Amino acid sequence: VEANNKYTITPASLTINIDGSRIYGDSNDTSDYNYSAASGLKTWDQTKFNNVGWDGLTVNNTSDVLDDVNSYTGKLSLDATSKNTVSTGLTNNYNITYTDSFAINKADLTYVAKGTRVYGEANSTTGKDYSFTFDGLKNGQTIDGDKLTVTNNTSIQANAGSNQTVASASGFNASGSTGFKESNYNISTVEANNKYTITPASLTINIDGSRIYGDSN
Repeated sequence: VEANNKYTITPASLTINIDGSRIYGDSNDTSDYNYSAASGLKTWDQTKFNNVGWDGLTVNNTSDVLDDVNSYTGKLSLDATSKNTVSTGLTNNYNITYTDSFAINKADLTYVAKGTRVYGEANSTTGKDYSFTFDGLKNGQTIDGDKLTVTNNTSIQANAGSNQTVASASGFNASGSTGFKESNYNISTVEANNKYTITPASLTINIDGSRIYGDSN
């Protein structure tokens, strides 16, 4: 009797990977992630998988805002409602395991360096002889420009009154506040914005001459 011949279909195993990324120092997003079937999805279920409604899911992200630039696992998970949405979308035909990968990428940090020197003198390589402005530091971090080392290729013969350019600065790790790491930033500068003003040197000129007593000058 065929009705008594039971053939039970059990759920297949499916691994879904959640991946995402953000910039160092930024807050975590709850929805901007990518989903892929790492293994186990039956080819005829690809359309179901595509139509699950991934954009509406909520991801719990345990990454700390100050986690260093790196690739991480174990940071992302779906909440219970979202897991149910996925299972229902795949008509409960799978026992689903989730894996994850999360990348924290470097933040952009730019700086401007300005300074002055007297005509004919050597260029300073010490940060305290320059003024710095920084754009892009995260979470209250600071850089002490006085501790930086400056590369300045201005010619010693550069004319007074001219605005030269400072090439670059280095030594950010040693000058940063607690928590600052150079490796978490893409540090750059636009040389044309780094003004190095040459001021006139002091020069004393002596005039001397003579005449005979009684003659006119």
